Amino acid sequence: MKVPFSYHHYSVLWSFRELYWRAGINRKIFIFPLVLLAVLFFPAVLAAKEDDGIALVLREMNVPFEERFLLQDYGGFGSSLHARLKAPGNEEGYAFVLAVPRDKPYAVETALSFAKAAVDQGSISGQADLLIAFLGDEENTLPADQGGLSHKGLRDLLSLPDMPETWILCYMDFERNPGKVLIRHGDGDYIAPLDMVRPLLRLFKSHSISAEFEIRYNELYTLGLASSHEELALAWEGEINSIYLAEGHGKGSPAEGPDPGTLAGLLLEYSESLNFPVQNPDRHYGFFSPPGSGSTVFFSETTAALSLLAMAALFIFSALIYTATYRAVFFYNMRLFFKHVWLFLIFFPLLVLILQGSDFFYSLLLRLLKRPAPPSDFPGAALTVLLAVWFLYIPSHLLDIFHIPKKQNFYGASAMMFAGIGLFIAAMLNFTYIPVFLWAFVFTFIGSCLRNPVAIFISALLIPLQAIGALYNIFESSNGALADIFLKSASPGSWGVSAQIAALSLPFMLLLKRGAVFFSKEQNKIIIPLWFRFCVFAVILGSMITHILFIPSKIPEKTRRMNENYGVVISLEETIFQESRIVEVRIRAPGDPVRFDLFLEAGNRAPLVYSAPCPFNSLNDNTIAFTLGENPPNPFTAEIVLPRELAGTFRVEAVYGQYSPTIDPDAEPGAEDYVLRFSGNAKIAK
Repeated sequence: MKVPFSYHHYSVLWSFRELYWRAGINRKIFIFPLVLLAVLFFPAVLAAKEDDGIALVLREMNVPFEERFLLQDYGGFGSSLHARLKAPGNEEGYAFVLAVPRDKPYAVETALSFAKAAVDQGSISGQADLLIAFLGDEENTLPADQGGLSHKGLRDLLSLPDMPETWILCYMDFERNPGKVLIRHGDGDYIAPLDMVRPLLRLFKSHSISAEFEIRYNELYTLGLASSHEELALAWEGEINSIYLAEGHGKGSPAEGPDPGTLAGLLLEYSESLNFPVQNPDRHYGFFSPPGSGSTVFFSETTAALSLLAMAALFIFSALIYTATYRAVFFYNMRLFFKHVWLFLIFFPLLVLILQGSDFFYSLLLRLLKRPAPPSDFPGAALTVLLAVWFLYIPSHLLDIFHIPKKQNFYGASAMMFAGIGLFIAAMLNFTYIPVFLWAFVFTFIGSCLRNPVAIFISALLIPLQAIGALYNIFESSNGALADIFLKSASPGSWGVSAQIAALSLPFMLLLKRGAVFFSKEQNKIIIPLWFRFCVFAVILGSMITHILFIPSKIPEKTRRMNENYGVVISLEETIFQESRIVEVRIRAPGDPVRFDLFLEAGNRAPLVYSAPCPFNSLNDNTIAFTLGENPPNPFTAEIVLPRELAGTFRVEAVYGQYSPTIDPDAEPGAEDYVLRFSGNAKIAK
């Protein structure tokens, strides 16, 4: 296939013309070497551009492909290759899409092996076409605060389907042998359907490839506590079911993982095992996947609902048996709870105040020691929780002040009531929450029925077991959302979060109080000395101060430098055609700029652009910004069509992302997060 003339080719011509002009050669004489260069040199350039490694391999396998340039729609200077193998009888347009960044060697090799395996088997045996996308311009090298559209190749790919439900996307991001495969299956409100996830895990296990979910609790996605990934967010924005495969991390990763051929064969089996389209997708499923175990047990939304109904039926049946046998005791416990329920109107707000106060105390220490609040401060959040637990001694003993007959019965009945209310609310909000609350309800019920203090304590400690596992999973994924929740007492939503944490802690605390009552009956009452309590507080306070002192007193500032009119040459060549002005903008900058930022400023009037080789948008009433990606040709030329009567100025900023002593001798070597901008401008002739 022929590749259109690109800006990289034009930059070569422009360099030759500059050379001739500087030598004083007449412009007309330039025509002959230009034609000679076009005849002799550019066929080789086009062939080299066309026959890069990926295109050459696809051509050798007789796989049809399309090259899609990204400049016109997304401002990128690269291109994507889309290879499609059609399945017989697929009139609905179903497609399994394997997308890989074009600059990731292992992912590209796996995708090519995937295409070869599909070609070698003769015909596509699955229901859907196989679309293999080698995506260009996926990642930006400049910091996020410098703007720039990322994932241009993926955005272009996601714009293709007319009916998103006909596609299933697998995005594979392996730069090298992954060792362990990390599966990302959700983002925000999106969770990949169970029919997509379950066969993939089964195939990984059958091929003896180490794989695990990055997030092992779907509840973290619905609560917004899981890491966000732009690839899945973009796919879900286009309503395309997708899954993301990344390189695993941690000590459990083997030194060598699957070779590209093995992984490609697995993905081909996966594409054939899927049912198209994904009808009635189950996104409220759950699973149990212990870290490093290599096994995963799934339970669907139907299973969760049936389990809830079974537990409700069992509870009602047990309650009927209990009331028939111990009717007087049951009604006594219920009457005891409702008679003293007003105590929780004091106890619960005090819990919320303690949680907020612990956070405020940590923030106060930060201000006193003149330290900034670091991002994702997990140690600070943990110490804040420990301080809150220490302060919980006050409200827990508040219940002992009031005379409550049969306190152990009151604590057990209260724990059961609050756990039951929590389970009911969870079922009403989202079925994803049911397994966690069902787990807590079962052990609350067991602890409320037992009379042995050790067994009660064990039941109470098992209640937050899944929550502890989820906290560890959040820490593994390096998501600072939970730490920020604990350390932002000044934010308006923090009071609501503290109230939720206090409500979820009630069954656990009440069971501990119930066990303490039985323990005090069996043993002599243990009185914790006051000095010991203050020693515990001193240890927590000392740990907080030590942690804060290790925080740098000043967060390193980002290196941002701007030089006006230094080294950047921008020139305009204008042609009037009827009511239009065709402006050829030529930009040249020293070194290798990462990006050119081009603007059109039109004074006091709103500028109008008829056409441009890249996307553009209005920044304000008198400025148009042209969207250009990274790694542009240097020099760079763009042809922009404007109204004939428009008067204005083109302004360009050459952006550099790496320190160079020849370009920026005033900067310090090794500066972090370095960004340098050179600017220049040129006025449109009147």
